[in-house]
Amino acid sequence: MKKGINTDAVFGYDNPEKPIDDVIKGIEYCKSLGFESLDFSLSMRDWKNRSQALREAMDQKGYTIHQTHAPFRRNNGGFKGDLEVYKKCLENSIEYTAILGAKYCVVHAEEYYPTIEDPFDAKKAHDILYDLYAPFVELAKARGVGIAFESLFEDRAIYGEPRTRYSSKVEEIISLIESYNDECVSCCWDFGHSQLSYGDGHFEAFKQAFKYISCTHVHDNWAGMDLHTLPTFGNVDWPSFMRYMRENSYKGNLSLEIGRGKNMPKEIKHEYLVLASKICDYLMSI
Repeated sequence: MKKGINTDAVFGYDNPEKPIDDVIKGIEYCKSLGFESLDFSLSMRDWKNRSQALREAMDQKGYTIHQTHAPFRRNNGGFKGDLEVYKKCLENSIEYTAILGAKYCVVHAEEYYPTIEDPFDAKKAHDILYDLYAPFVELAKARGVGIAFESLFEDRAIYGEPRTRYSSKVEEIISLIESYNDECVSCCWDFGHSQLSYGDGHFEAFKQAFKYISCTHVHDNWAGMDLHTLPTFGNVDWPSFMRYMRENSYKGNLSLEIGRGKNMPKEIKHEYLVLASKICDYLMSI
């Protein structure tokens, strides 16, 4: 099991204004903190030139990216575009992931929007999402990339509102993965999201999905909020998960997806990341 982290928590999201040398320095910094497996959030701006230049720079250093995160529309204030723009972003994300040599492209399977007149229907959502992502599964397979559907949560559930989001139930994630009947489709288990979805039933849901889990997003929370805080700072029962993963020979990564602390002073940020690395070591030692 390799220790990983989302690169934007360390040096911010990739974008064309960030020199490639700065990205490489950021990756070197991740390595110096002991992180072997990197989760890279993609920017689609000038992605063709960006991806080739980044791959060449990484090859010179012998660096690799383990997984990427495709853009998503829902709850993403930075995304400007309709469904057709989103589809093009997905296509480009897979190409970008392949050029970087990453194993998995993490995707939110949530492009289903029920209304009061047409309320949530899991079967209808499944069919819509299966059709939507099928061409991208084929593209990913052709490019040697795995599609990892992320475990999500009902972001308005704390207010008692009706369900609106597919993939917030483990049976839905499994159903979507199994429907493609292809080993290139798997699950990215997001521990923070799943803690919000399942509460005390989180561990049992995890065990149901375990054989499909190829990669992870590791963070914690409390008070029903998606806080992306450090593991052990919230309600996730980490010993149960870590022991189960070891006992069942989990081969994927343990990749932190923690907040980058935009307002965190530089003097503190290094200590924060050192602590994050130590916590990850602790988890892997349980």
